[in-house]
Amino acid sequence: MRRLSTTALPTLLALLYALPLYLALVNVFKPTAAIEATPLSLPFPPTLDNLQQVLSRSDRLVFVALGNSLLITGLSLALLLLVAPMAAYYIARNDNALTRGLLVFMLFGLMVPPQVILIPITRVLRALGLMFTMPGLVLFNLGYYVPFAVFLYSGFIRTLPVELDEAAALDGAGPLRTFWTILFPLLRPAPPAL
Repeated sequence: MRRLSTTALPTLLALLYALPLYLALVNVFKPTAAIEATPLSLPFPPTLDNLQQVLSRSDRLVFVALGNSLLITGLSLALLLLVAPMAAYYIARNDNALTRGLLVFMLFGLMVPPQVILIPITRVLRALGLMFTMPGLVLFNLGYYVPFAVFLYSGFIRTLPVELDEAAALDGAGPLRTFWTILFPLLRPAPPAL
């Protein structure tokens, strides 16, 4: 009985979470009348009319939306991979009150739920004239994900030996060159935080 309860509850929850995905996939291949009549039924006979209507729109909305999503995600990830590892390097390699306070400040960013910051972020973006713009969304993504990325990368950089920095300094490399040529390539196993 105990084994049944430990598998039944997770299975039920998984089915509950999979229901919207099932509805979306099944109803794509049904005519509108069949969707309205029985949304949970399988599509017999299946039709591609819905896909054809969406893909042949004159405004090409699907392709524009896909392009915007790829552009926003790509820019956000590129900026995040540029900013967060450098901040994490500074925090990990300088153990003083300033860097500890900066890391605690970043951790506060992880503790605040997104619902709490939506109205202030909206007001800031409106004041800067970036509301409903692509740069505004990229900046929001960057600001929202930097604390997690810095926390992740600083922990990863702490596992890298400090002797790498010392050897680079002996060869005449400054901190920026040490980071980009030696440590940044070693950060590849750390997953991007977006």
